Amino acid sequence: MSVNSDPTRTRRRRNPERATEHGHVQRALVTDSSAVDAGVRPGSEKTCPFFARGHCRYGDHCKQRHAAPGTIGVPLDQLVPPNNLESQHPAASPSTMNDHRTHLRSKPCFAWRKGSCSRGDQCRFAHDTIELTGTESLPHSSVDTSISLPQGRVVQQKIENEARAHERVRKAEQDRQRKDEQIRLREAAAERKKAERAEEEARALEQRKLDQQERHRLDALFTIQRVPFGSTIVTFGAGAQIESTVAGFETCRVTIKNIPSGVQMNQLSSFLNEAVTGNAKQKLHLVSLKRWDQAQEGVVLAEVDVAKDLIRRLDGAIFKEQSLKLHLQESGKAGGMHLRTRDTFSLKITWRDPSARCIVTYLSESYADEERRRFDGTVVFGRKVKIEVITDRYKRSTPNQLLISGLPCEVTDEDVRTFFDGRAVRRISGQGLSAYDARLQLTVHIRHCCYIRSITPPHFDESQIQTNTAAHEHTISLWFDKWDSAKQIHDLLSGQKFHWLGNAFLRLWLPDPIQYEITIPFNQYQAQHPRWKSLLNDNRGKKDLRMRINGKIDRVFVQVGGNDAKAVGMLKVRIENLAAGEKLGVWHRSFDTNFGRSFLRDLRQVTKALVIPDRRLKTVKAYGDPAAIEKAREAIDEEIVRLAGLEYTVALKRESVRFFVQQGIAYLKERFGEENVTLSISGLPRVTIRGGEDARHALYSLIEQSRTQVVLSGINRGSSLSCPICLDDVSVPVQLGCGHQYCSACLHHFFAADVKNFPIVCLGDELRCGQPIALPTIQQFLTEPQFNALLESAFLQYVERNPELFKYCPTPACEQLYRCADPFSHNSNANACCPSCLCEICTRCHENHEGMTCDERRARNDQENNEELNAQWAEKTGVKRCPKCSLWIEKTEGCNHISCRCGAHICWRCMGIFESTAIYEHMNTAHGGIGQGDGLIQNVDYDAQARELNIWNDFAAARRFAQALPRPVPIPQWQMDYREELRRREDLRRQQQEQRMRDLEATREATQREARQEEGGNWCMIM
Repeated sequence: MSVNSDPTRTRRRRNPERATEHGHVQRALVTDSSAVDAGVRPGSEKTCPFFARGHCRYGDHCKQRHAAPGTIGVPLDQLVPPNNLESQHPAASPSTMNDHRTHLRSKPCFAWRKGSCSRGDQCRFAHDTIELTGTESLPHSSVDTSISLPQGRVVQQKIENEARAHERVRKAEQDRQRKDEQIRLREAAAERKKAERAEEEARALEQRKLDQQERHRLDALFTIQRVPFGSTIVTFGAGAQIESTVAGFETCRVTIKNIPSGVQMNQLSSFLNEAVTGNAKQKLHLVSLKRWDQAQEGVVLAEVDVAKDLIRRLDGAIFKEQSLKLHLQESGKAGGMHLRTRDTFSLKITWRDPSARCIVTYLSESYADEERRRFDGTVVFGRKVKIEVITDRYKRSTPNQLLISGLPCEVTDEDVRTFFDGRAVRRISGQGLSAYDARLQLTVHIRHCCYIRSITPPHFDESQIQTNTAAHEHTISLWFDKWDSAKQIHDLLSGQKFHWLGNAFLRLWLPDPIQYEITIPFNQYQAQHPRWKSLLNDNRGKKDLRMRINGKIDRVFVQVGGNDAKAVGMLKVRIENLAAGEKLGVWHRSFDTNFGRSFLRDLRQVTKALVIPDRRLKTVKAYGDPAAIEKAREAIDEEIVRLAGLEYTVALKRESVRFFVQQGIAYLKERFGEENVTLSISGLPRVTIRGGEDARHALYSLIEQSRTQVVLSGINRGSSLSCPICLDDVSVPVQLGCGHQYCSACLHHFFAADVKNFPIVCLGDELRCGQPIALPTIQQFLTEPQFNALLESAFLQYVERNPELFKYCPTPACEQLYRCADPFSHNSNANACCPSCLCEICTRCHENHEGMTCDERRARNDQENNEELNAQWAEKTGVKRCPKCSLWIEKTEGCNHISCRCGAHICWRCMGIFESTAIYEHMNTAHGGIGQGDGLIQNVDYDAQARELNIWNDFAAARRFAQALPRPVPIPQWQMDYREELRRREDLRRQQQEQRMRDLEATREATQREARQEEGGNWCMIM
């Protein structure tokens, strides 16, 4: 009973071979060689008791050690069954095993091959045995050469484990090699991609550098046109250098009508440039394009020859399916008065049919008064009559008598008495001819007058005769070949009575020979009404000058005319200047919006001045009294300051973020302050900035620059390049076309400061570079008003330093220029007419001598006597003439180096012209010093000595020359008056020019003051 009480033990007895076999099978994958050789499971320490008995059912999956104590580390080839193996396991004897195998099938057991057959020897399939070779003899000869199944399986398990271990090692090595190969391939691919990316970036950088070089080359060739004085076409090149100039005397206006409504100015400008060739493109400029009726009207300013050629080519040409109409205007000033096209040689004569006058006598005064009130102003016998009480020369009236005028001549006295129910009728006048006979008599009389005055008879146009049947008036027009002829006939007919017209007067109308007209809006006229009224009163009653103002619903026509060209021209210039308004020199982009226009309109109620924004010129114009304009200027300045404190945000594109991170934000913060600039790159990249129009212009310039400029690498940004202006390391670099780099802030201050030397050149290589800076580069750092002021300053300096090329018109307030003729040429056609003030001027001697040559004018004005008087005056006052521009100059202090405004560097001692770098060497070698402090006496008033020295400086030679001249002849009074007039004109012209310079300087100072307020004190000293 004790034996059978343990079912496990009973099962082991039943299948001892199976248990033994199961216990000796090693199916686990052992990694430790000592554990595998000993049949020990890795990590186990306790020996499995079931394995020791030979019947552990868990096999290799057992958690305990399957090895006898002391067998760990013993090789498997020594684990041979002992001699009593057969006695211990009788069931596993060779004979029994052989007998058992004979009954097994020949089909192999797959579970046995895997080392996990649970049936052991009882399996129906064949379990292969391991045959030992002769070299592997067993220690006991009594054991058969074929190992019993349990020991064979152990050896085979060992071999299989080793094979699996080697396979795992081989696979692990292959996996490691494969992973290493994959890593190597990935690294190679990454290196290859990195190299390709670097090569692509290098190519892109090189391409961008080539594009930048090409852009620098195109920028250096970029030119821009401006119209400084309203009619002078100036072409500016790099550095604001003057490339070509078409003076106002040489220009005219061309009006282009019937332009389609959808055409822009750039499209029309391209169309006009295609119509001309060569240098003619620099001699025309599209001034404006505005809507007119259902189409548009453009105004082109061009040289006279170019304008005529343009009209010949484009008049009637098809543009955008529309036929263009071109008209030539003589005056070239943009926005000025235009010449009226009315025929000025025609005389219009109007007369009425002859009428009769009768005196009707009534019985009583009351009845006469009743008849007067009844028929006065009514139509009687087909004519409108006038009835009034008769008064004598002493203003005594006869109440019962009425004078009836306007009756037809063919009406009888009886008809009059019967119709008006009078007692008696007496005819005073009533003789005259019919309309046809009167016209014939008038033509005969005019021909007779022409014969007496030796005037060519006028032309009569029968078709132009006009008859007003209701008013019984007739009008006839006469065309003369000259205005003077028409004027003489006008004077002969004016104020005379003709019996064949019933002793009536003729109504005559003769247009002025010079007529100009300008149209202004009605609201502008209202704002300037006091000034227009004052101008009209000043010119009222003048004999040869007439000014008329005719108003309509929405516009006002101002006309000026007369037969004195000089007087008409001066008045025309005053009208044009008043109609042009005053430019305030300020601008903000909000003024072109609905909000900004509403703000400017509201200023009319507050300041009584009309303020209109000019989007094309980027400026604001004001119309009104000077006090009202000043109030409007202050209000606009306050609004600009308010707008400068507002923030606005601009979105950035992804390709611009890197530029702003590296350069742009640093430049904006340096210029406008840290607190006024913010960059946000989370989500949509955007820049928030505060600083007004200047800040907005700088931001958009940087955005445009970020799309084209090559971003410098860290090496370049950290290099030791120095800025040519501040001589410090370059901060936020800007590279010019010549290759030199500047600080952005320094370059901005350099352009915004008062530039006095043109063209503007690069200061690199210690001022040796000298390459002009391109105009697009200058535009990046200046707003539109600042850029226009810079170009105007460059042109004014160009005119002042080239007096031999251009001069101003001598008429006061006229800003026209004319080109000086060669004084040594023999061309007799040197006279020119100003298109604005109609002043005649000789471009060779700069005097008005119509009908005379320059030599005749000099002989008449006694030039030698004038020069003698000038020499005496110069000796007395201590002044000299500039040897280049012939203007009077005076030395007040300093050395003998004198700089004239024309740019000449003069030695005061010898009056020679030298270069600025050589004049001091000349004074030291030729005169023994520069003249400052020569011959000073110590311990004496230095200022008094300086004044005396300035007067004394080489005047002795001038005195000796004056003494050698003959005694001056008394000057006629007319010459003195003429000189006084010339001197007055010269002083007035100089004052106007100085006023223009002061206005320009004030504009610059205001711009700089605004820039300093916006920048908050971030300045860079320019040496």
